Amino acid sequence: MNMEYQECYIAFLDMLGFKNLIKEKECDYLLKVFEKIRYPFKVSSKETDPSGKEIEGSQKDYRINSKIISDSICLYIEATDNEKLMILIMACSIIQWELLNCDTPIFVRGGIVKGYIYSDGDVIFGEGLTRAYLLEEGNAKYPRIIMTGDILHPLRTHETRNGETTVERLVFKDFDGFYTVDYFSRLKYYRKQLGACDRVVRYVNNILGTTTDSSLREKYNYFIGKLASIGIK
Repeated sequence: MNMEYQECYIAFLDMLGFKNLIKEKECDYLLKVFEKIRYPFKVSSKETDPSGKEIEGSQKDYRINSKIISDSICLYIEATDNEKLMILIMACSIIQWELLNCDTPIFVRGGIVKGYIYSDGDVIFGEGLTRAYLLEEGNAKYPRIIMTGDILHPLRTHETRNGETTVERLVFKDFDGFYTVDYFSRLKYYRKQLGACDRVVRYVNNILGTTTDSSLREKYNYFIGKLASIGIK
């Protein structure tokens, strides 16, 4: 039995509006929501040649560990190499997409850090978990998953086939200097494929057209503003 802290990349996520869903929806509906994000979860990474073709045998599968308590989700993966951070960021983007694709879209707010935690069964604790929680609680504020720039330094020289760095492909620097998981581009892609983005936009605009809650308006206006910045109205 391992009784030591492990250095991990850690994401602490909060599902916004989940308390209202508990009041409004039956248990079976909520169980279907959790089925979308129940882990351990595997994310695959593939290498490509300069033409963009996948290199045979290059696929790697990474296991993301998780703990879910009501509207809080903790994801973590050992920080044994820089690619693990990329995988965790991808997992966070996938989670946000899966939750927005529910019948009632669910937005996520969160923080990602590198730190030490202990985890065994139902027990998880450590300074890394505390810092991830405080980043989400104190700084995320909007439906976004954020991190500080220092955690991303190892990925700044890792290039994709389009010449972008991994950082540029997965995150963007937000107005307040935090780096944010770019799930907005995923929404743009799925708008072309499934029209799912349009459904989420209608949902948000309906709320903005009816609520006077300043906190809700601030969160949803942030979302609409980010979509407008990439050409979605």
